[in-house]
Amino acid sequence: LELGFADETINQLLRELPLLQSADAEAVAELYLWLGRAYFELDALEQAEQQLARADRDGALPPGDDRRAIARLYRAHVLARSALDSLGVERARDAYAALVESGGGTSAYLPALLGLGELEAAMDQPRASIEAYGALVEEIDIRRRTFETVAIDPSEVMQSLIDRFEERAGVGDTSTALEYAS
Repeated sequence: LELGFADETINQLLRELPLLQSADAEAVAELYLWLGRAYFELDALEQAEQQLARADRDGALPPGDDRRAIARLYRAHVLARSALDSLGVERARDAYAALVESGGGTSAYLPALLGLGELEAAMDQPRASIEAYGALVEEIDIRRRTFETVAIDPSEVMQSLIDRFEERAGVGDTSTALEYAS
C-alpha cells in the first residue's frame, strides 16, 4: 500500500481476512485498517468507511493505540472527502476535533490538526482555522528542533496555508489572509 499498490493490497487482504477471523482481534483490526486505507486511496469511500469502522469497533484496538487513532483519522478523511453539504463538513470537522482532543501522542495528531484547520476555514471560521494551523506549525517546529519524527509533510501544510491565504485574499479579507501567510 505504501508503494502505491492499493488494488493489490485490497485483493490480498480480501483473500486472507476470511481465513483469519479466529485470529487475534487486534491483528485482524489492523488488517481492516489497511484495507480501509487501500479503499480510501482508490476513492472507494463507502467501502473505506465500512472497513475502517470494522477496525475501530469492539475495542479490538486499545484506547491510545496509534492504529486506532489512524483508523479514526482515515474515517475523518472519508467524511471530509464525501461531505456534500455543511452538515457533512461539520461532521468531518468534529471527527478531526475529537482526534486533536485525544490524539496528542499519536501519529494522527498532526494530520488531524491540518484537517481541522482546513475544515474550519471551509466553514468560514477563520479564527478557529488559524488557531488549528498555529498549533500545527508550532508542533512541527518543536518536533523538528527535538529531531522527532514529523508525521506530516511540511510542504503539504505550506500548500494548505497558501490555499487559505488565496481564499481570504480573493474575498478581500486581507488581514486574515496575512495571518494565514504569517
